[in-house]
Amino acid sequence: MGLIKRHQDLDVYWNAVGLASELYSRTTRWPKEEQRAMTDQVRRASRSVCSNLAEAWGRRAYVNSFRAKIVDAISEACETSCWIDLAAEIGYLNAEEAKHFSDRCEHIISQLHAMRIHAKRWSYNAS
Repeated sequence: MGLIKRHQDLDVYWNAVGLASELYSRTTRWPKEEQRAMTDQVRRASRSVCSNLAEAWGRRAYVNSFRAKIVDAISEACETSCWIDLAAEIGYLNAEEAKHFSDRCEHIISQLHAMRIHAKRWSYNAS
């Protein structure tokens, strides 16, 4: 990967966007009675991962603020993982789908943790 100038240059950003997109497509087949409940929640949480990451990128001048938004993104990825577990438990996702989505969440969470741990490297104002 070349020089990272914007959040769209981050692999983790596109991993999060891809997960949100895949989950959106998959949840269109969930029961209509879940539309305002589980469907809405898993979509919201998964979209929040990439949106919090984008917001974190905009706060890179302030390491603690950057780190806090990365933690928010991690929290949303964990929430997404919870909704995936629940969807699998009640049969909205089969075991293979649940594993696929869970593995993607874990990968994203790992990437975000690395960014949190090394927050000063991402800041253009770090001393």
